Amino acid sequence: MYQEGTYLMRMKNLFIRFECEVSPYQITLALLEIKVPFLVPDPSTSKDFKGTVLTHKICYRNSKSRLQPNASFILLARHIPHLCRALSIIRWRINLHDENVKHIVTLTDPYAKLISGLSVLFESVSVLFSPTREIESFLSRKQQEELIAPYRNHLKALPNLEFNGVIPKDLQKVATSEIAFMPEVYNKDEIQRFEENIEHMTNHGENFFDHKRYVKAIRVWSQCQELIFSQCSGKQGERLLKGLGEVSLNNVAHILFNIACQRAETTSYLMRTKWKGNHEKIVMEAILMARAEDDYNRWLTDHEDVTYTYDADRNARMYFNLSRAFRQSGHLEWAIDVIEFAIDLDPNNSEFLFEEDRVILAISEEAGRRWMPILWYR
Repeated sequence: MYQEGTYLMRMKNLFIRFECEVSPYQITLALLEIKVPFLVPDPSTSKDFKGTVLTHKICYRNSKSRLQPNASFILLARHIPHLCRALSIIRWRINLHDENVKHIVTLTDPYAKLISGLSVLFESVSVLFSPTREIESFLSRKQQEELIAPYRNHLKALPNLEFNGVIPKDLQKVATSEIAFMPEVYNKDEIQRFEENIEHMTNHGENFFDHKRYVKAIRVWSQCQELIFSQCSGKQGERLLKGLGEVSLNNVAHILFNIACQRAETTSYLMRTKWKGNHEKIVMEAILMARAEDDYNRWLTDHEDVTYTYDADRNARMYFNLSRAFRQSGHLEWAIDVIEFAIDLDPNNSEFLFEEDRVILAISEEAGRRWMPILWYR
């Protein structure tokens, strides 16, 4: 009676397991945004749940060891379309998704090893008289096609998705080829998802800033910068940039410029207030900003089609804030370079000239400290 009830319950409510070892926080947010109904199983009992008919796992392509999933969810098969819509967004929120991440979709039969009635009742004794046999597949061909259909409808140009498990070879081959086919240029839907994602992240950072949550603001802005730099590179970047067009490309340049200005100003402010005296923190943040500045300049060099006109005053102010941050972190060579950029853009700004004097003084003092041991030794 119990087994029959369990069988009917599983047949009516096909359970899906969704696991991720890549960007669990971003993935969870996407599931919530799309309003995907799911349960988070208790980690202590999650492995014991064997009633799923499909498992979708997001993992790293070149993972040398089998990592435990950082997040695991249980949902119903009828909600796979919602999951696939979330996945179409997730790909634009993970750095170098197409190069580093793979999706493994495994169809399973929870009753594949279940033996017939007499064998269950009499176990090993019955086996002597009634040979063990497997029952028919839990999922019909039609059900297998229905499970796979949302992937074929909602996911396109996803190169590293594979189907395996209890799935007919012809269905596996057709579905994989449809989803993994990579066009020369992304379609309008993919371009729109990319643009909506970076605008969402930018607004999210500005919302933190408006509520004076400055540390969270620069973290979100930093993630947005890294995401744009990574997604505009490699084969994925080529397909993306071909589809963006001049207007959209200039909009991306505008977003990057705004983030660079806001991040420099906010980080410089935090170094003088919240992080004052925390030298290790200040040094680390300065290094992160320097890397972002290098990536930003490289992005501009690599994208000659950008015709966006930068605000010279804001650009000069950004270099001024970078100089203050680098001076406070002790990176004086970086500081003198960027303050000179600022002065080139606005040569009569007394604030910039005063900052240049402070950097030059700091360089002189640093040189003096280096010579002191030699003079003392003599």
